[in-house]
Amino acid sequence: LPSTDPIAHEEDRRLRWALLNGLRIGADRSPDGWVSGHTAKAAAIDFESGRPELLHDDPRALRLLRDLVRKGLTEERRSEENARALLRGETPRPRHYDYRPTEKGARLLNADEPPDPDVWDMRA
Repeated sequence: LPSTDPIAHEEDRRLRWALLNGLRIGADRSPDGWVSGHTAKAAAIDFESGRPELLHDDPRALRLLRDLVRKGLTEERRSEENARALLRGETPRPRHYDYRPTEKGARLLNADEPPDPDVWDMRA
C-alpha cells in the first residue's frame, strides 16, 4: 500500500480519504448505497480543491479504491458496464466498478474508529 516516496504517500493518504468521503456522500444519495468508481473519483477531485492532476490516471484511482476495499473500508462490485467492457477487452477503470463504504469506513470518517496510517485523518 504505502509508497516509498513520502510526497506520493501523503497524496495517496489524502486521496484515499477523499475517495472514502465521496463514497459516503454518494451512498447517502443513492437508492441502494452503491456509487460508481467514476463518481467517487470526481468527488475526490472536488475534495482536493479541483486538482484533477492527482487522479488523472485511472490506474491510480482504481488502486486507491481497491486499497480501501482491502482495508475493509469499502465494498466493490462489478458494474453493468464492466461485463460489456471485459467483452471488448478494455483495461479495468473505476467506472467499471461500484463501491459503497462499509460500517468500518463510516466509523473511520466519523472518528469512531482508530486512525488508519494509510488514510489521511485530521486526528493524526
